[in-house]
Amino acid sequence: MQYANTQDREHQCTKPCISGCFCPDDMVLDGLKCVKPQDCEQCKCQGYGSTHFTTFDKQSYTFEGNCTYILSRSKPHIHPKYEILADITNCGQPAAKCLKSITVRLNSTYEIKLMKNLKVSVNGITTIAPVDISSDIQVTIKSQETLQLVIKSVNIIVTYTYLDNSFTIKVPVTRYHNKTEGLCGNCNEHPNDDLTEPDGTITNNINEFGNSWKINNSSCVTPSTLCTLPNCCEHNETTSQCDIIKTVFKECHTMIDPTSYINSCVHDTCNNRGPCDAIKAYSRDCKQAGVCIKWQNNMLQCAYKCAAPMVYEECGTVCNKSCSSVQNSGDTCSENGGCKCPDKYLSHQGTCKIPTNCTCATCPPTPPPVCPSPYQKLVKQEDCCGTVKCVCRPCPQLPTCPFNHSPIDTIYDPTCNCPVRNCVRNYCPNGKPVGSTWKVNNCTTCKCEDVNLVTCGNKTCPSFDTNCPIEYVEWDSEHCCKKCNEPKLENCHVKNDTAILSVDDCESVIPVSITNCSGRCTSNSRYVKNKLQVDCQCCTPKQTLLLNIQMKCTNGTTYTHKHTQITSCKCSSSNCETMLY
Repeated sequence: MQYANTQDREHQCTKPCISGCFCPDDMVLDGLKCVKPQDCEQCKCQGYGSTHFTTFDKQSYTFEGNCTYILSRSKPHIHPKYEILADITNCGQPAAKCLKSITVRLNSTYEIKLMKNLKVSVNGITTIAPVDISSDIQVTIKSQETLQLVIKSVNIIVTYTYLDNSFTIKVPVTRYHNKTEGLCGNCNEHPNDDLTEPDGTITNNINEFGNSWKINNSSCVTPSTLCTLPNCCEHNETTSQCDIIKTVFKECHTMIDPTSYINSCVHDTCNNRGPCDAIKAYSRDCKQAGVCIKWQNNMLQCAYKCAAPMVYEECGTVCNKSCSSVQNSGDTCSENGGCKCPDKYLSHQGTCKIPTNCTCATCPPTPPPVCPSPYQKLVKQEDCCGTVKCVCRPCPQLPTCPFNHSPIDTIYDPTCNCPVRNCVRNYCPNGKPVGSTWKVNNCTTCKCEDVNLVTCGNKTCPSFDTNCPIEYVEWDSEHCCKKCNEPKLENCHVKNDTAILSVDDCESVIPVSITNCSGRCTSNSRYVKNKLQVDCQCCTPKQTLLLNIQMKCTNGTTYTHKHTQITSCKCSSSNCETMLY
């Protein structure tokens, strides 16, 4: 049995296997259900406010960075290789931090940078999301302020929300268990080794740990340690703003533990950054857990501010029709709320436009494709450029096979999954259908196994006693095998019947045991010197017992009768004359 969190581990289970229910070979156990390996729960690392981090193994800490840091990367000699960087800078207020960008490097082939205002840089070339970098890598817009990068082949997902300086990294347990390092720690379910430096040293000093993952060529100043609780800050009117997590968000407490968010909120307010990043992060994580709280009226200074004329919707699915979605179909939707253009407006690169102001892209001349399947046809798309693509026609109707023929369907064209049918004969040369049986005689049966394949077999009869008297010979139901139903005779023995004994005009007062010798004794005859010698044995009494029986006669008199009762019998040589008792 393989579990969702043990796939591809370096050390496999060595315990003996036992009988029981188990998942099929292509699936693994996740809790109480079997799932495909790619559907296993992923290791998840997240951060918000540019300073608050939760590792893959759910250890939370606060680090005051001011450089470019390695959030997560695959360990050396692990393939596919990836590296995810965070560029943290000062912004706004002196103590405020901003997550300027998230950079993802994959196998030294791609360097993809997610930036604010939906900008994306691919190998140094900047464009606007959404971007299909390859068939394997896409950057999509999750909301007007959130970008999501998906690398399908390795199932890595990175999201970046610039409004609250947050990020999320998901890597599959099946591929990267115990194979990651960085500020997000090692994805191995052991939080005690999350604060591991590049040289393998495990430390409890957060600043030392964080700075050890700074990019060497970062031209920035290592930040000094800000005040820590409770040394420089006590619960006061400022930190009481964090109580909203305890009160308004109470419904979410059973789903998401609020402790680390409250501590982060108090830390930020004590360092003059305000409570907003922690509150927004808790709101977002609650929504992802299925609990949406409309909290912004309780904390207006933290309310999301969308670029006019956009409006913010906290709960429900928010979909934005865009200029490109009108041209190429497909709206941008977020299940976690977000900024939304008003009705009759379309979104375009982070702004809202009236439909008449949307312009089509410049369409390069593109020759129509050559359809690889004869079951396809060219269809013009309802997009801005009117592109043409191959779509499958309805598959042709398959013919009906004639009598005594069976259909064999095969997929001739995997592109459209259209089958072709061959009709093959399904009977033997004698006209018998495949699978049928028939009798040649009472003891021989033949079967049409397949086309041109007939097998025959004879019934095997049990042994038969040729000395069986003819009157006891019978046939089986198929009249193939003989059997002997001669009654089996018992050996010589005492036969006992109970009845009223009658002697002349008198009867016994009570029923009496009347016995006789009955059964088989051996007899034989042979010629000796041309003279017949016969040895005849009869079943005769061996031992008897004389009983006194009280008799009553019809004239009213009574008397005692001597009655002989047989107690054992034997086979004796005799002329087999009748013996009376």
